Amino acid sequence: MQPTICRIAIAQDVIVPPEAEIIVPGKIVDSVVNIETGMVSAVSKFVKKTGLLMAHGLVKPENGVIPLRLMNLTNKICKVKKNTITAKMENVENKEIQISEQDIDPVFLNNINTSDELPVHLVELYENSSKNLNEEEKCQFMALLIKYQDAFSKDPKDIGTTNLVEHTIDTGDARPIRIPPRRLPFSKLKMAEEEILEMAKRDIIEPGYGPWSFPVVLITQPKLRFTIDYRGLNFLTYKDSYPLPRIDDTLDALSGANTVDISKQIESPGNLSKIPVVDESKSKNNLSVCAVTRSQTKKGDNSEIPGSSGSSTKLTGETNFEKDISLSDEQRQDPIIGQLFKWKLDGHRPEWQDVSASTVELKHYWSKWDSIVMKNNILYQKWENDTGSRIVWQVLLPAILRKTALEYLHNAPSSGHLGIKKTLAKLRDRYFWYGLRRDVEYWIKNCDACSCRKRPIKKPKAPLKLYSVGVPMERLAIDVTGPFPRSHHGNRYIVVIADYFTKWTQAFAIKDQGGSHCSPSAS
Repeated sequence: MQPTICRIAIAQDVIVPPEAEIIVPGKIVDSVVNIETGMVSAVSKFVKKTGLLMAHGLVKPENGVIPLRLMNLTNKICKVKKNTITAKMENVENKEIQISEQDIDPVFLNNINTSDELPVHLVELYENSSKNLNEEEKCQFMALLIKYQDAFSKDPKDIGTTNLVEHTIDTGDARPIRIPPRRLPFSKLKMAEEEILEMAKRDIIEPGYGPWSFPVVLITQPKLRFTIDYRGLNFLTYKDSYPLPRIDDTLDALSGANTVDISKQIESPGNLSKIPVVDESKSKNNLSVCAVTRSQTKKGDNSEIPGSSGSSTKLTGETNFEKDISLSDEQRQDPIIGQLFKWKLDGHRPEWQDVSASTVELKHYWSKWDSIVMKNNILYQKWENDTGSRIVWQVLLPAILRKTALEYLHNAPSSGHLGIKKTLAKLRDRYFWYGLRRDVEYWIKNCDACSCRKRPIKKPKAPLKLYSVGVPMERLAIDVTGPFPRSHHGNRYIVVIADYFTKWTQAFAIKDQGGSHCSPSAS
Protein backbone atom coordinates (compact mmCIF):
# COMPACT_ATOMS: atom_id res chain seq x y z
CA MET A 1 0.00 0.00 0.00
CA GLN A 2 1.45 3.34 -1.09
CA PRO A 3 1.82 6.05 1.60
CA THR A 4 -0.52 9.06 1.27
CA ILE A 5 1.45 11.55 3.43
CA CYS A 6 4.89 12.98 2.66
CA ARG A 7 7.18 15.63 4.06
CA ILE A 8 8.01 18.92 2.32
CA ALA A 9 11.37 20.69 2.70
CA ILE A 10 12.65 24.12 1.68
CA ALA A 11 14.42 23.88 -1.68
CA GLN A 12 16.87 26.74 -1.04
CA ASP A 13 18.15 29.06 1.69
CA VAL A 14 15.47 31.64 2.49
CA ILE A 15 15.53 34.98 4.33
CA VAL A 16 12.08 36.20 5.43
CA PRO A 17 12.02 39.99 6.12
CA PRO A 18 10.22 41.25 9.24
CA GLU A 19 6.48 41.81 8.90
CA ALA A 20 6.46 40.33 5.39
CA GLU A 21 4.98 37.45 3.43
CA ILE A 22 6.84 35.53 0.72
CA ILE A 23 6.38 32.42 -1.40
CA VAL A 24 9.30 29.97 -1.42
CA PRO A 25 9.81 26.78 -3.43
CA GLY A 26 9.55 23.46 -1.63
CA LYS A 27 10.37 19.89 -2.60
CA ILE A 28 9.05 16.45 -1.68
CA VAL A 29 11.39 14.53 0.62
CA ASP A 30 9.65 11.13 0.73
CA SER A 31 8.91 8.93 -2.27
CA VAL A 32 5.21 9.19 -2.87
CA VAL A 33 3.41 8.23 -6.04
CA ASN A 34 -0.06 8.80 -7.49
CA ILE A 35 -0.72 12.09 -5.68
CA GLU A 36 -2.60 14.33 -8.09
CA THR A 37 -3.76 16.86 -5.50
CA GLY A 38 -2.41 17.33 -2.00
CA MET A 39 -3.24 19.40 1.08
CA VAL A 40 -0.16 21.18 2.44
CA SER A 41 -0.06 22.12 6.13
CA ALA A 42 2.72 23.37 8.41
CA VAL A 43 4.71 21.15 10.75
CA SER A 44 4.30 22.27 14.36
CA LYS A 45 8.01 21.81 15.09
CA PHE A 46 8.93 24.23 12.28
CA VAL A 47 6.43 26.85 13.50
CA LYS A 48 7.68 26.68 17.11
CA LYS A 49 11.36 26.83 16.14
CA THR A 50 11.22 29.66 13.59
CA GLY A 51 8.11 31.59 14.64
CA LEU A 52 6.93 31.66 11.02
CA LEU A 53 3.40 30.95 9.90
CA MET A 54 2.54 28.97 6.80
CA ALA A 55 -0.74 28.98 4.91
CA HIS A 56 -2.63 25.79 4.16
CA GLY A 57 -3.35 25.13 0.53
CA LEU A 58 -4.13 22.66 -2.23
CA VAL A 59 -1.27 21.97 -4.64
CA LYS A 60 -0.59 19.74 -7.63
CA PRO A 61 2.94 18.29 -7.38
CA GLU A 62 3.25 17.60 -11.10
CA ASN A 63 6.57 19.40 -11.70
CA GLY A 64 8.06 18.55 -8.30
CA VAL A 65 7.95 22.15 -6.96
CA ILE A 66 5.61 22.87 -4.05
CA PRO A 67 4.92 26.60 -3.44
CA LEU A 68 4.96 27.43 0.29
CA ARG A 69 3.57 30.73 1.54
CA LEU A 70 5.45 31.90 4.65
CA MET A 71 4.64 34.89 6.86
CA ASN A 72 6.89 36.60 9.40
CA LEU A 73 4.87 38.61 11.94
CA THR A 74 7.88 39.53 14.09
CA ASN A 75 10.14 42.56 13.77
CA LYS A 76 13.26 40.46 13.16
CA ILE A 77 14.70 38.78 10.09
CA CYS A 78 14.17 35.02 10.01
CA LYS A 79 16.58 32.71 8.15
CA VAL A 80 15.59 29.21 7.03
CA LYS A 81 18.25 26.86 5.70
CA LYS A 82 17.92 24.58 2.73
CA ASN A 83 16.35 21.09 3.28
CA THR A 84 14.55 22.22 6.46
CA ILE A 85 11.39 20.16 6.96
CA THR A 86 8.63 22.74 6.78
CA ALA A 87 5.32 21.07 5.98
CA LYS A 88 3.55 17.84 5.26
CA MET A 89 1.35 17.02 2.29
CA GLU A 90 -1.59 14.65 2.40
CA ASN A 91 -3.25 13.13 -0.62
CA VAL A 92 -6.73 14.49 -1.36
CA GLU A 93 -9.23 12.82 -3.66
CA ASN A 94 -10.91 15.06 -6.22
CA LYS A 95 -14.33 14.04 -4.96
CA GLU A 96 -13.38 15.35 -1.52
CA ILE A 97 -12.75 18.87 -2.86
CA GLN A 98 -16.04 20.64 -2.41
CA ILE A 99 -17.02 24.25 -1.95
CA SER A 100 -18.87 24.87 1.27
CA GLU A 101 -22.14 26.71 1.00
CA GLN A 102 -20.95 29.00 3.77
CA ASP A 103 -18.14 30.24 1.48
CA ILE A 104 -20.60 31.34 -1.21
CA ASP A 105 -22.24 34.73 -0.91
CA PRO A 106 -26.01 34.09 -1.00
CA VAL A 107 -26.61 37.59 -2.27
CA PHE A 108 -24.34 36.84 -5.20
CA LEU A 109 -26.20 33.59 -6.00
CA ASN A 110 -29.51 35.41 -5.94
CA ASN A 111 -28.20 38.12 -8.26
CA ILE A 112 -26.96 35.68 -10.94
CA ASN A 113 -28.85 36.57 -14.10
CA THR A 114 -27.53 34.98 -17.28
CA SER A 115 -30.03 36.95 -19.34
CA ASP A 116 -27.82 40.08 -19.03
CA GLU A 117 -25.69 40.68 -22.06
CA LEU A 118 -21.93 40.28 -21.64
CA PRO A 119 -20.08 43.48 -22.60
CA VAL A 120 -18.18 43.35 -25.87
CA HIS A 121 -14.79 44.03 -24.30
CA LEU A 122 -15.22 41.01 -21.99
CA VAL A 123 -16.23 38.44 -24.61
CA GLU A 124 -12.65 37.41 -25.43
CA LEU A 125 -11.78 37.13 -21.74
CA TYR A 126 -14.83 34.96 -21.11
CA GLU A 127 -14.11 32.64 -24.04
CA ASN A 128 -10.45 32.13 -23.12
CA SER A 129 -11.13 31.59 -19.41
CA SER A 130 -14.18 29.32 -19.56
CA LYS A 131 -12.75 26.49 -21.67
CA ASN A 132 -12.29 24.13 -18.71
CA LEU A 133 -15.48 25.10 -16.85
CA ASN A 134 -18.78 23.23 -16.76
CA GLU A 135 -22.07 24.90 -17.61
CA GLU A 136 -22.88 25.90 -14.04
CA GLU A 137 -19.42 27.40 -13.55
CA LYS A 138 -19.70 29.24 -16.86
CA CYS A 139 -22.95 30.85 -15.71
CA GLN A 140 -21.38 31.92 -12.44
CA PHE A 141 -18.30 33.25 -14.22
CA MET A 142 -20.40 35.23 -16.70
CA ALA A 143 -22.48 36.70 -13.88
CA LEU A 144 -19.27 37.69 -12.09
CA LEU A 145 -17.97 39.49 -15.19
CA ILE A 146 -21.26 41.28 -15.73
CA LYS A 147 -21.47 42.39 -12.10
CA TYR A 148 -17.92 43.81 -12.03
CA GLN A 149 -17.63 44.94 -15.65
CA ASP A 150 -16.57 48.42 -14.55
CA ALA A 151 -13.32 46.96 -13.18
CA PHE A 152 -12.14 46.03 -16.69
CA SER A 153 -10.79 48.54 -19.19
CA LYS A 154 -12.53 48.79 -22.54
CA ASP A 155 -9.40 49.75 -24.49
CA PRO A 156 -5.71 50.51 -23.80
CA LYS A 157 -6.59 54.15 -23.07
CA ASP A 158 -9.36 53.32 -20.59
CA ILE A 159 -7.09 52.73 -17.60
CA GLY A 160 -8.45 55.25 -15.11
CA THR A 161 -6.64 57.13 -12.34
CA THR A 162 -6.36 56.11 -8.72
CA ASN A 163 -7.37 58.51 -5.96
CA LEU A 164 -5.99 56.44 -3.09
CA VAL A 165 -2.40 57.68 -3.23
CA GLU A 166 -0.31 60.52 -4.70
CA HIS A 167 3.21 60.16 -5.97
CA THR A 168 5.94 62.27 -4.34
CA ILE A 169 9.37 62.89 -5.90
CA ASP A 170 11.72 63.51 -2.98
CA THR A 171 14.99 65.08 -4.16
CA GLY A 172 15.93 66.70 -0.87
CA ASP A 173 18.02 69.86 -1.28
CA ALA A 174 19.37 68.89 -4.71
CA ARG A 175 19.71 71.65 -7.29
CA PRO A 176 17.25 71.46 -10.21
CA ILE A 177 18.36 69.72 -13.39
CA ARG A 178 17.54 71.25 -16.76
CA ILE A 179 18.55 69.22 -19.81
CA PRO A 180 18.00 70.96 -23.18
CA PRO A 181 15.59 69.26 -25.58
CA ARG A 182 17.13 66.90 -28.10
CA ARG A 183 16.66 67.43 -31.80
CA LEU A 184 14.12 65.03 -33.24
CA PRO A 185 14.16 63.80 -36.84
CA PHE A 186 11.84 65.80 -39.04
CA SER A 187 9.95 62.64 -39.94
CA LYS A 188 9.12 62.02 -36.25
CA LEU A 189 8.16 65.54 -35.21
CA LYS A 190 4.54 65.00 -36.19
CA MET A 191 4.38 61.77 -34.19
CA ALA A 192 5.79 63.50 -31.10
CA GLU A 193 3.33 66.38 -31.42
CA GLU A 194 0.38 64.00 -31.87
CA GLU A 195 1.45 62.00 -28.79
CA ILE A 196 1.70 65.16 -26.68
CA LEU A 197 -1.69 66.37 -27.82
CA GLU A 198 -3.17 62.94 -27.09
CA MET A 199 -1.72 62.90 -23.55
CA ALA A 200 -3.01 66.42 -22.97
CA LYS A 201 -6.45 65.35 -24.21
CA ARG A 202 -6.43 62.41 -21.75
CA ASP A 203 -5.44 64.76 -18.87
CA ILE A 204 -2.07 63.06 -18.37
CA ILE A 205 -0.01 66.22 -18.98
CA GLU A 206 -0.70 69.95 -19.04
CA PRO A 207 1.34 73.15 -19.59
CA GLY A 208 3.76 73.83 -16.77
CA TYR A 209 6.85 75.78 -15.85
CA GLY A 210 9.74 75.28 -13.46
CA PRO A 211 13.50 74.89 -13.17
CA TRP A 212 13.38 71.16 -13.96
CA SER A 213 13.27 69.95 -17.56
CA PHE A 214 14.02 66.63 -19.26
CA PRO A 215 14.16 65.77 -22.98
CA VAL A 216 11.85 63.53 -24.95
CA VAL A 217 13.38 60.40 -26.50
CA LEU A 218 11.68 58.46 -29.30
CA ILE A 219 12.54 54.75 -29.24
CA THR A 220 12.12 52.94 -32.56
CA GLN A 221 12.61 49.31 -31.44
CA PRO A 222 10.51 47.23 -31.57
CA LYS A 223 8.01 49.98 -32.35
CA LEU A 224 8.00 53.76 -32.09
CA ARG A 225 7.50 54.72 -28.45
CA PHE A 226 7.35 58.11 -26.71
CA THR A 227 9.64 58.20 -23.66
CA ILE A 228 11.28 60.81 -21.39
CA ASP A 229 14.89 60.66 -20.20
CA TYR A 230 14.43 60.87 -16.40
CA ARG A 231 17.81 59.30 -15.53
CA GLY A 232 19.12 62.50 -13.96
CA LEU A 233 15.99 62.83 -11.82
CA ASN A 234 16.11 59.17 -10.78
CA PHE A 235 19.71 59.60 -9.64
CA LEU A 236 18.72 62.44 -7.26
CA THR A 237 15.50 60.89 -5.98
CA TYR A 238 15.47 59.20 -2.59
CA LYS A 239 14.19 55.66 -3.20
CA ASP A 240 11.46 54.06 -1.10
CA SER A 241 12.17 50.56 0.20
CA TYR A 242 9.39 47.99 -0.10
CA PRO A 243 9.47 44.20 0.61
CA LEU A 244 8.96 43.24 -3.03
CA PRO A 245 8.64 39.51 -3.78
CA ARG A 246 11.29 37.71 -5.79
CA ILE A 247 10.42 37.11 -9.42
CA ASP A 248 10.99 33.36 -9.12
CA ASP A 249 8.59 33.28 -6.16
CA THR A 250 5.94 34.99 -8.24
CA LEU A 251 6.43 32.58 -11.13
CA ASP A 252 6.24 29.59 -8.78
CA ALA A 253 2.96 30.91 -7.41
CA LEU A 254 1.58 30.82 -10.97
CA SER A 255 2.55 27.18 -11.48
CA GLY A 256 -0.28 25.19 -12.97
CA ALA A 257 -2.13 28.28 -14.23
CA ASN A 258 -2.89 28.92 -17.87
CA THR A 259 -0.30 30.90 -19.83
CA VAL A 260 -0.94 34.63 -19.65
CA ASP A 261 0.77 37.19 -21.91
CA ILE A 262 1.56 40.16 -19.66
CA SER A 263 3.99 41.87 -22.04
CA LYS A 264 1.22 43.91 -23.63
CA GLN A 265 0.07 45.13 -20.24
CA ILE A 266 3.61 46.09 -19.20
CA GLU A 267 4.27 48.01 -22.43
CA SER A 268 0.82 49.52 -22.64
CA PRO A 269 1.15 53.31 -23.02
CA GLY A 270 -0.12 55.27 -20.06
CA ASN A 271 0.11 52.48 -17.47
CA LEU A 272 2.77 54.41 -15.56
CA SER A 273 0.90 57.72 -15.63
CA LYS A 274 -2.22 56.73 -13.71
CA ILE A 275 -0.99 57.82 -10.27
CA PRO A 276 -1.47 61.55 -9.60
CA VAL A 277 1.56 63.61 -8.58
CA VAL A 278 1.52 66.00 -5.62
CA ASP A 279 1.70 69.70 -6.47
CA GLU A 280 5.21 70.09 -5.00
CA SER A 281 6.62 67.44 -7.38
CA LYS A 282 4.86 68.40 -10.61
CA SER A 283 7.56 70.80 -11.79
CA LYS A 284 10.11 67.95 -11.55
CA ASN A 285 8.24 66.02 -14.24
CA ASN A 286 8.68 68.70 -16.92
CA LEU A 287 9.35 67.41 -20.42
CA SER A 288 10.56 69.54 -23.33
CA VAL A 289 10.43 68.99 -27.07
CA CYS A 290 12.32 71.33 -29.39
CA ALA A 291 10.24 73.04 -32.11
CA VAL A 292 7.13 71.00 -31.35
CA THR A 293 5.30 72.23 -28.27
CA ARG A 294 5.68 74.12 -25.05
CA SER A 295 7.04 72.59 -21.87
CA GLN A 296 4.59 70.12 -20.35
CA THR A 297 4.20 68.73 -16.85
CA LYS A 298 1.93 66.39 -14.93
CA LYS A 299 -1.68 67.45 -14.61
CA GLY A 300 -2.60 69.68 -11.71
CA ASP A 301 -0.35 72.70 -12.29
CA ASN A 302 -2.46 75.86 -11.98
CA SER A 303 -1.91 77.81 -15.20
CA GLU A 304 -5.38 79.28 -15.59
CA ILE A 305 -6.40 82.79 -14.60
CA PRO A 306 -9.20 83.13 -12.04
CA GLY A 307 -12.52 84.37 -13.29
CA SER A 308 -13.38 88.04 -12.91
CA SER A 309 -15.72 89.59 -10.43
CA GLY A 310 -16.10 93.23 -9.41
CA SER A 311 -13.38 95.57 -10.60
CA SER A 312 -11.29 93.87 -13.27
CA THR A 313 -8.56 94.49 -15.76
CA LYS A 314 -7.17 92.55 -18.74
CA LEU A 315 -3.84 90.86 -19.29
CA THR A 316 -3.66 91.45 -23.01
CA GLY A 317 -0.14 92.72 -23.77
CA GLU A 318 0.57 92.27 -27.46
CA THR A 319 -1.34 89.01 -27.77
CA ASN A 320 -4.78 88.20 -29.07
CA PHE A 321 -5.71 86.46 -25.84
CA GLU A 322 -7.89 88.40 -23.38
CA LYS A 323 -9.26 87.16 -20.11
CA ASP A 324 -10.79 89.16 -17.28
CA ILE A 325 -9.34 88.70 -13.83
CA SER A 326 -10.34 90.18 -10.50
CA LEU A 327 -7.21 92.03 -9.50
CA SER A 328 -8.86 93.47 -6.41
CA ASP A 329 -9.68 90.02 -5.02
CA GLU A 330 -6.28 88.60 -5.94
CA GLN A 331 -4.48 91.52 -4.27
CA ARG A 332 -6.53 91.02 -1.11
CA GLN A 333 -5.69 87.29 -1.01
CA ASP A 334 -1.96 87.76 -1.66
CA PRO A 335 -0.03 87.25 1.63
CA ILE A 336 2.26 90.27 1.01
CA ILE A 337 0.23 92.68 -1.11
CA GLY A 338 -2.86 91.83 0.96
CA GLN A 339 -1.25 93.38 4.04
CA LEU A 340 -0.42 96.53 2.08
CA PHE A 341 -4.00 96.53 0.78
CA LYS A 342 -5.33 96.65 4.37
CA TRP A 343 -3.01 99.51 5.27
CA LYS A 344 -4.14 101.54 2.28
CA LEU A 345 -7.80 100.91 3.09
CA ASP A 346 -7.21 102.17 6.62
CA GLY A 347 -5.26 105.13 5.26
CA HIS A 348 -2.61 104.77 7.95
CA ARG A 349 1.07 104.03 7.33
CA PRO A 350 2.45 101.80 10.11
CA GLU A 351 5.59 102.68 12.01
CA TRP A 352 8.92 101.15 11.09
CA GLN A 353 9.12 99.06 14.26
CA ASP A 354 5.87 97.36 13.19
CA VAL A 355 7.29 96.51 9.75
CA SER A 356 10.95 95.74 10.48
CA ALA A 357 10.27 92.08 11.26
CA SER A 358 8.29 91.56 8.01
CA THR A 359 9.54 90.21 4.66
CA VAL A 360 11.87 92.16 2.38
CA GLU A 361 9.10 92.55 -0.20
CA LEU A 362 6.67 94.12 2.28
CA LYS A 363 9.36 96.50 3.56
CA HIS A 364 10.10 97.49 -0.04
CA TYR A 365 6.43 98.40 -0.61
CA TRP A 366 6.39 100.25 2.74
CA SER A 367 9.34 102.41 1.60
CA LYS A 368 7.35 103.38 -1.53
CA TRP A 369 4.23 104.33 0.42
CA ASP A 370 3.78 107.70 -1.28
CA SER A 371 4.11 106.32 -4.82
CA ILE A 372 1.61 103.47 -4.24
CA VAL A 373 -2.02 104.55 -4.52
CA MET A 374 -5.38 102.79 -4.63
CA LYS A 375 -7.78 103.37 -7.51
CA ASN A 376 -11.04 101.45 -7.85
CA ASN A 377 -9.91 99.05 -5.10
CA ILE A 378 -6.74 98.19 -7.05
CA LEU A 379 -3.21 99.07 -5.94
CA TYR A 380 -1.00 100.90 -8.46
CA GLN A 381 2.54 102.21 -8.34
CA LYS A 382 3.15 105.60 -9.92
CA TRP A 383 6.31 105.66 -12.05
CA GLU A 384 7.67 108.70 -13.86
CA ASN A 385 10.87 109.36 -15.77
CA ASP A 386 13.60 111.80 -14.72
CA THR A 387 12.08 114.74 -16.61
CA GLY A 388 8.52 114.02 -15.47
CA SER A 389 7.29 113.94 -19.05
CA ARG A 390 6.00 110.38 -18.82
CA ILE A 391 3.93 108.79 -16.06
CA VAL A 392 3.00 105.08 -15.93
CA TRP A 393 0.54 103.56 -13.46
CA GLN A 394 1.84 100.04 -12.81
CA VAL A 395 -0.45 97.42 -11.27
CA LEU A 396 0.99 95.70 -8.20
CA LEU A 397 0.69 92.16 -9.55
CA PRO A 398 0.00 89.36 -7.01
CA ALA A 399 2.30 86.33 -6.99
CA ILE A 400 -0.36 84.00 -8.42
CA LEU A 401 -0.60 86.06 -11.64
CA ARG A 402 3.09 86.74 -12.29
CA LYS A 403 3.69 83.52 -14.17
CA THR A 404 0.72 84.24 -16.41
CA ALA A 405 1.98 87.76 -17.17
CA LEU A 406 5.41 86.40 -18.09
CA GLU A 407 3.82 83.83 -20.36
CA TYR A 408 1.70 86.38 -22.22
CA LEU A 409 4.44 88.98 -22.64
CA HIS A 410 7.25 86.61 -23.56
CA ASN A 411 6.03 83.17 -24.66
CA ALA A 412 2.91 84.13 -26.61
CA PRO A 413 3.21 83.90 -30.44
CA SER A 414 2.78 87.67 -30.82
CA SER A 415 5.38 88.44 -28.13
CA GLY A 416 8.24 87.01 -30.14
CA HIS A 417 10.35 85.61 -27.27
CA LEU A 418 12.20 88.90 -26.83
CA GLY A 419 15.31 89.33 -24.71
CA ILE A 420 15.58 90.40 -21.08
CA LYS A 421 15.63 94.17 -21.67
CA LYS A 422 12.67 94.30 -24.06
CA THR A 423 10.57 91.86 -22.04
CA LEU A 424 11.33 93.85 -18.90
CA ALA A 425 10.29 97.07 -20.63
CA LYS A 426 6.98 95.53 -21.74
CA LEU A 427 6.22 94.35 -18.22
CA ARG A 428 7.11 97.68 -16.62
CA ASP A 429 4.66 99.43 -18.91
CA ARG A 430 1.88 97.46 -17.22
CA TYR A 431 2.86 95.80 -13.94
CA PHE A 432 5.27 95.93 -11.02
CA TRP A 433 6.32 93.59 -8.23
CA TYR A 434 9.37 93.19 -6.04
CA GLY A 435 12.10 91.21 -7.83
CA LEU A 436 10.67 91.83 -11.31
CA ARG A 437 14.05 91.85 -13.06
CA ARG A 438 15.19 88.70 -11.28
CA ASP A 439 12.04 86.82 -12.29
CA VAL A 440 12.34 87.96 -15.92
CA GLU A 441 15.97 86.86 -16.14
CA TYR A 442 15.15 83.49 -14.62
CA TRP A 443 12.13 83.00 -16.90
CA ILE A 444 14.02 83.73 -20.11
CA LYS A 445 17.03 81.62 -19.12
CA ASN A 446 14.69 78.64 -18.63
CA CYS A 447 12.62 79.21 -21.80
CA ASP A 448 12.83 76.15 -24.05
CA ALA A 449 12.18 78.04 -27.29
CA CYS A 450 14.90 80.60 -26.52
CA SER A 451 17.36 77.87 -25.59
CA CYS A 452 16.74 76.05 -28.88
CA ARG A 453 17.12 79.04 -31.20
CA LYS A 454 19.24 81.72 -29.54
CA ARG A 455 23.01 81.58 -29.33
CA PRO A 456 24.97 82.57 -26.22
CA ILE A 457 25.64 86.31 -25.99
CA LYS A 458 29.34 85.81 -25.24
CA LYS A 459 31.46 83.32 -27.12
CA PRO A 460 33.77 81.30 -24.89
CA LYS A 461 37.46 82.26 -25.08
CA ALA A 462 40.48 80.48 -23.76
CA PRO A 463 42.09 82.33 -20.82
CA LEU A 464 45.53 83.90 -21.24
CA LYS A 465 48.46 82.03 -19.72
CA LEU A 466 51.95 82.94 -18.53
CA TYR A 467 54.92 81.27 -20.25
CA SER A 468 57.86 80.65 -17.93
CA VAL A 469 61.45 80.71 -19.29
CA GLY A 470 64.66 79.69 -17.54
CA VAL A 471 67.67 80.72 -19.69
CA PRO A 472 68.46 83.59 -22.09
CA MET A 473 67.40 83.21 -25.70
CA GLU A 474 65.01 80.36 -24.82
CA ARG A 475 62.04 82.35 -26.12
CA LEU A 476 62.07 85.48 -28.33
CA ALA A 477 59.33 87.93 -29.20
CA ILE A 478 59.45 89.38 -32.74
CA ASP A 479 57.20 92.09 -34.16
CA VAL A 480 57.28 94.09 -37.40
CA THR A 481 55.89 97.61 -37.69
CA GLY A 482 55.44 99.83 -40.72
CA PRO A 483 55.39 100.80 -43.52
CA PHE A 484 57.20 104.08 -42.90
CA PRO A 485 58.53 106.61 -45.47
CA ARG A 486 61.40 105.06 -47.35
CA SER A 487 64.83 105.94 -45.89
CA HIS A 488 68.03 106.74 -47.80
CA HIS A 489 69.02 103.07 -47.56
CA GLY A 490 65.62 101.93 -48.92
CA ASN A 491 64.21 100.67 -45.57
CA ARG A 492 60.43 101.02 -44.85
CA TYR A 493 59.86 98.64 -41.87
CA ILE A 494 61.26 98.13 -38.39
CA VAL A 495 61.59 94.70 -36.79
CA VAL A 496 61.73 94.59 -32.95
CA ILE A 497 63.26 91.57 -31.18
CA ALA A 498 63.06 91.02 -27.38
CA ASP A 499 64.36 88.22 -25.14
CA TYR A 500 61.80 86.94 -22.61
CA PHE A 501 64.37 86.10 -19.94
CA THR A 502 66.73 89.12 -19.97
CA LYS A 503 64.20 91.60 -21.43
CA TRP A 504 66.97 92.75 -23.88
CA THR A 505 65.35 94.53 -26.86
CA GLN A 506 66.83 95.58 -30.23
CA ALA A 507 65.29 97.19 -33.32
CA PHE A 508 66.46 96.82 -36.94
CA ALA A 509 65.42 98.61 -40.12
CA ILE A 510 64.43 96.35 -43.04
CA LYS A 511 63.24 96.94 -46.57
CA ASP A 512 60.17 94.63 -46.45
CA GLN A 513 58.51 91.98 -44.27
CA GLY A 514 59.76 89.01 -46.26
CA GLY A 515 61.73 86.24 -44.67
CA SER A 516 64.91 87.09 -46.57
CA HIS A 517 65.16 90.43 -44.78
CA CYS A 518 63.84 89.39 -41.34
CA SER A 519 66.02 86.30 -40.89
CA PRO A 520 69.44 88.00 -41.11
CA SER A 521 68.31 90.61 -38.61
CA ALA A 522 67.11 87.97 -36.20
CA SER A 523 70.28 86.02 -36.48
